[in-house]
Amino acid sequence: MINKDKKIVFIHMSKTGGIWSQSVLDKYGFKIIDLKINGGHIPNSLDYEDYFTFGFVRHPIAWYKSLYRFFKTNDWKLKDDIDFSDLKCNNINEFIDIIREQNRFNLENMYHEFFVKYPVSYIGKYENLYEDLELCLKVNGINASNLIKDKSSSLINSSKKYDCELSREKLEYIFDSCEEIFNKFSYKKEDTE
Repeated sequence: MINKDKKIVFIHMSKTGGIWSQSVLDKYGFKIIDLKINGGHIPNSLDYEDYFTFGFVRHPIAWYKSLYRFFKTNDWKLKDDIDFSDLKCNNINEFIDIIREQNRFNLENMYHEFFVKYPVSYIGKYENLYEDLELCLKVNGINASNLIKDKSSSLINSSKKYDCELSREKLEYIFDSCEEIFNKFSYKKEDTE
């Protein structure tokens, strides 16, 4: 999303609170850049080098669980007939195997594409979503404290709580493949929701 007047870009990486953030940003002149490309999940680029750019990351294990639950809740299909039925499976361990085989949804690669390839002004954490969003807006002259507080109890995009018990092998894959994220954001290497 972009606010051209304030020169601010919200970089929405999937499953990091972006839909909820959008519900706040809509009220402050932010517009979706292009929903047809990656469902609006557009990484940072040189087009925004003069803008304040920000986005969020999430604990890698919670991110993979959220992604699996999201697809399964939506029966592996999204709006506009975007079909992910090639990922359809019975549990999260099978899901991890499929996305690894297809080289899709590799969180570390996505992180690099969204936040490392081009400099980003601020990367917040999903776990601190309300505070980090408020900070990013405040440093750009937008006081969204009351709206964020009002919306903090609302769920925009909730998935069913399917069982997501990861095998030791899949946990190790996530720990290894997301090493940079674990280190940079001080996430503990433990199973979490």
